[in-house]
Amino acid sequence: MARRPRRNHSNDFKAKVALAAIKAEKTLAELSAEFDVHQNQIIDWKN
Repeated sequence: MARRPRRNHSNDFKAKVALAAIKAEKTLAELSAEFDVHQNQIIDWKN
């Protein structure tokens, strides 16, 4: 299985995802699927 190349996300993207997590209108699982990032990554950006 081929590994996905490392992705660099812009600060704007990180802020958008973190803000969505803080608003808590969706679960982390839903946000993870929507933005195609791991749940732990969202938690790190939120902090």
